[in-house]
Amino acid sequence: MMEQLAEHKIRLAETFYFLRRGDFTVNRTTQAKPDIFYEWAFFLEKTNGYTDFEFRTFSNRFSEHFRDGKR
Repeated sequence: MMEQLAEHKIRLAETFYFLRRGDFTVNRTTQAKPDIFYEWAFFLEKTNGYTDFEFRTFSNRFSEHFRDGKR
């Protein structure tokens, strides 16, 4: 995903990581990327030379937890 953003001249303005379920709703966040986190939010900025695009696939429809049969 990050490579695609850079290719199309989009700057990552701010990053927030939420360690546990429910942290997003109470804004309990860290900006340093942890090894494990529940969800994240990126604030992006179009820069000079931005080109409109559709993302190439960079994720899976199912979580790794679900795919490993750990339901």
